[in-house]
Amino acid sequence: MNIDPAEWVERVSKLALINLSEEEKKLLIKDMARIIDFFNMINELKGLDDVEPLFMMPRGEPVLRDDEVGECLSINEVLMNVKEKEDRFIKGPRTA
Repeated sequence: MNIDPAEWVERVSKLALINLSEEEKKLLIKDMARIIDFFNMINELKGLDDVEPLFMMPRGEPVLRDDEVGECLSINEVLMNVKEKEDRFIKGPRTA
């Protein structure tokens, strides 16, 4: 698979609805290129057909908390700081 890091950064930032400065884009492109190079090196390894994949298993039991019922916000409180709304619903941006 051939992935262009610059194209990937543009697409992901658009889907995530975030604006990146040129400096941030350069850093992400550099990091993505290193990640892609690493995976390409792994893909070039031979003789791994009989090797089972390894998985990290969590140590011990996960720490969970009990759910607690609390007070809910009213619809007016929820919509108070919303930029765009329609009736009683929050209107989100389109994503491609």
